[in-house]
Amino acid sequence: MSRVLVKSLIIRANPVPTPPPDLLSGRAAAELADLVGEQQSAEFRPQPPAPGRRGPVLAVAVALSVILVVGVVGLVLFFSDDRRGQRTPVVTDEPYYASTEELVAEADLIVRGRIDATHRQTMDDLPEIRAEVTVLASVGDTVAVGDTIDVAYVIRGAAPSTADVAEGGEYVLLLKDWGDGRRTLVNSTQGSYTVAEGRAIAGQHNEVGLGGELLAELGLGE
Repeated sequence: MSRVLVKSLIIRANPVPTPPPDLLSGRAAAELADLVGEQQSAEFRPQPPAPGRRGPVLAVAVALSVILVVGVVGLVLFFSDDRRGQRTPVVTDEPYYASTEELVAEADLIVRGRIDATHRQTMDDLPEIRAEVTVLASVGDTVAVGDTIDVAYVIRGAAPSTADVAEGGEYVLLLKDWGDGRRTLVNSTQGSYTVAEGRAIAGQHNEVGLGGELLAELGLGE
């Protein structure tokens, strides 16, 4: 059988499968080229893989992972009341005072009182409560024991942060005096402390306590 005929049969039958990379030695490749020709032998040589789209896909995957991690961390911080062993203040547009000195300095009037009655009203389109408070003790002589003063605070649910006080309860109130007879809490988070068993108890999101001297003036212990 002639060499030309053998070459023709090999080209038509194509009995040689595509070899995996680096399967053909240099000698084997040369002999294959001699039999079927350089152009045909190239068909049997391993071809480099076609360029894929891993770059863009990988970039998208990394971006989605970062977004997911940031979202999870944000949720954990948002819902955590106890981070690093300390209670954190709620998110609000009110000022928050980091020390007892700053908090007390912000108050124009500090009293221990009992909320005897409450009335709903509106101030600057925001619903609020006007409470009638009977003074049981006070710091300074601005008001006297037995006096009744009005204190306004935001209704629960009407703002991001609302005062944790209720009619019939006894509280230490830190008040701002606006000079027109209107008094409000210094802020919703730190403006009131619940009185229980002779002590002033800070609210859930308030990590600032009241000093011993101030508490003694109000007839309370630490």
